[in-house]
Amino acid sequence: MAPAVIAYDSALINSLPDQGSAIKTYEKGNAAEFLYGAIKDAFVKHSATGRFGIQLIHKPSFGIPPPPSEDKDAPKVDNTLKESDRVIRAGNVAFIADITTIPQEVRETVVPIVWGFRSDGSIFPLEFALSADPTKDQLTASDLALVADIGAILAGKPFGSILGLSLRAYQAAGVKTRFGAASVTLPFQFVDLFPGDARYETAWAFGIGEGEVEVQGLVCASSGTQAFGKIIDAEGGDVVVTDYVYPWPGHGKAGQHGYPYPGYPYYPGYPYYPGYPWPVVPEKDAGKSTTKDKGKVATSKDDKDAGYYKRR
Repeated sequence: MAPAVIAYDSALINSLPDQGSAIKTYEKGNAAEFLYGAIKDAFVKHSATGRFGIQLIHKPSFGIPPPPSEDKDAPKVDNTLKESDRVIRAGNVAFIADITTIPQEVRETVVPIVWGFRSDGSIFPLEFALSADPTKDQLTASDLALVADIGAILAGKPFGSILGLSLRAYQAAGVKTRFGAASVTLPFQFVDLFPGDARYETAWAFGIGEGEVEVQGLVCASSGTQAFGKIIDAEGGDVVVTDYVYPWPGHGKAGQHGYPYPGYPYYPGYPYYPGYPWPVVPEKDAGKSTTKDKGKVATSKDDKDAGYYKRR
C-alpha cells in the first residue's frame, strides 16, 4: 500500500524542532550512517538520484532572533506559521507568503517541493515553489515507492522526523543564511565569511556510485552556549546556528551573530552602527584617536583588520 500524502497542515510544521535542535538530533542519532548507507541505497534502487535529495527539516526561522539579553527593547520574533502561510522557494531564496494573497493563476503553479515523514509512514508538504510544469512535479507511484522505503528506514529512529525528501530541481546548494525575513543560500565559496566553530551538513544529493553522496547544504554554528567571548542567548540548545545578523542600532559588533559577514548593508558603520559615518583609520594610525571623530579607535589588530572601531 502506497504511503499517504496528507494535506498541508501548518501545525505539523510548527511542531518541528528549531534548526539547532534538529542538527543536534541528527548528530546524536548518528543519522549520517543511515544517510550515507541505507537511504542512499534506496535512492539507487528506485533510480531516483536525479529527481530527489534529502534535507534537514525544522521549524522555519524567517525572522531575526532576539539579540543578547542586555537588549531588552529589541523586537521579538514569532516564527509560528498561520494555516495560510507557505514557505516559498525561488532560486536560492526562500520566504514566507500568505497563499491567499497570491493571484489564483499564480497559485495554481505553486507545488510542494519538500516533504516531511510522519511516524505512521505518511508524508506532509513542508516547502513550495512556483513550477513551470506542475504535472511533472507531482509525486508518482514510483516516487511513493521510494517514500515507502525511506519511511521504513526512518521508522523508530530519533532522527526520523527531521529528515525530509526534496525535489532536486529546486534544492539550492550552498551555505544557508538569513537576511531579514528571507532565507538565502550562498555559494559554498563564502563559507569562511560566517562565524562559528563548526559546520553542519543540512542537505544531500546522491549518485549511483558506491559512497557517492554530494553535500548540498551547510550552516555554520557554535557548539555550546559560550561563543565569541560572551554568552549568547539564542535558539538551538547546544547548537547555536550563526546564520543571521542584527539590523538594529548598536548591533553587528564582534561577539554577536553574523559579525562581520554577511549582512551588508548591516555591517558595522553602514548605516546602523553608532557613530556612522566613522572615518577609516589608516594602518599606520590604527589605535589612535582620529581628529575628525575623537574617541573612536581601533582597539586591537583584530578590530583594525575587521574594519570596525569601538568606543572606549
